[in-house]
Amino acid sequence: MIKKILIIEDDMDMCNELNEALTDLGYQVHLAFDGLAGKKIIEKNKYDIIVLDLKIPKFDGYRILDFMSKKLIKSKVIVITARMKIHYEDIIRQNQEQEENDLLKKADSILIKPFKIMELINEINTC
Repeated sequence: MIKKILIIEDDMDMCNELNEALTDLGYQVHLAFDGLAGKKIIEKNKYDIIVLDLKIPKFDGYRILDFMSKKLIKSKVIVITARMKIHYEDIIRQNQEQEENDLLKKADSILIKPFKIMELINEINTC
């Protein structure tokens, strides 16, 4: 069975690279370059796996995770992010960070950028 994958990532070069690699392996891949486009695509289609960047324009990855949770969308989610490398100095952000961390628990896997395509492929194969 061919896995249907949606990649929601604003870095077009990364999207194209992932699209090419995954398509070559026989996956059916769709792309969204911002969160709002990704949300609309999710509303209209079913995906086995969603590869989701957290920091995307118009509707960030956290909001996508929240939307999927509220709509009971069962796609597996692989989060790709550089977020874990950020050290926040502003204590005011602690409540927001806790909410974000709670939403991240809804993801099936998290890959920290930069990552190798093979790492993502391995995660997809285990979903």
